[in-house]
Amino acid sequence: MKSRLLIGIITTDCHTEYQSEIMRGMISQAFKSSCDVAVLCPLDNFFIETPHKLNEKSIFKLILSDIFDGFLYDRNSLKNVKIQKYVDGLCTLSKKPVMLLDYGDHNQFETTMANDIDAFELLTDHLIDVHGCKKIYCLTGNKGVLCAEERLRGYLRSMKKHNLPIDKTYYHYGDFWITSGIELAQKILSGKLEKPDAVVCGSDILWLFPLPTHLLKAV
Repeated sequence: MKSRLLIGIITTDCHTEYQSEIMRGMISQAFKSSCDVAVLCPLDNFFIETPHKLNEKSIFKLILSDIFDGFLYDRNSLKNVKIQKYVDGLCTLSKKPVMLLDYGDHNQFETTMANDIDAFELLTDHLIDVHGCKKIYCLTGNKGVLCAEERLRGYLRSMKKHNLPIDKTYYHYGDFWITSGIELAQKILSGKLEKPDAVVCGSDILWLFPLPTHLLKAV
């Protein structure tokens, strides 16, 4: 019998700061629990399907190895629905315990979730109570994704709590990527949307990337 359990972490995009933070947390907790960790992560996130890129999914076949005792599965990080279903199938075939990260209801696997509702309520509260903002936009993630919907709920809860006016032009779905921030900035700078006092969002990628030159000139 093995003296330590081996936990497989299924994810992608480990090079990004956000994913690296998640990885550090999982690895740290595993070591505190006297478990070993093996990360199953392709180089590509399958945004573009080519024979070469799709061959990278072969790394996930290791899920069927007998060496694993269970898996932490970051399903949200896989942006290709076909790959998600492929990995789902392998996890099911493995007959090992599988825990999803920050995911909604799933008909096969259990999940653990961060409290994005309270976090976004606190962010919006801060903009209102400390900085005196009244017209606040919210940029969240993909429509239908649990963490994106919960972030929107937290924002709406704060706005309603402070009796601030709001309509559907105040909140926007995105993709947790730089394109969402640029699109919203373009709408504001072009006058399609009125300039807000602040924008509440929760993705480093959205706002830490430099804006294109033509947008910087307009600021």
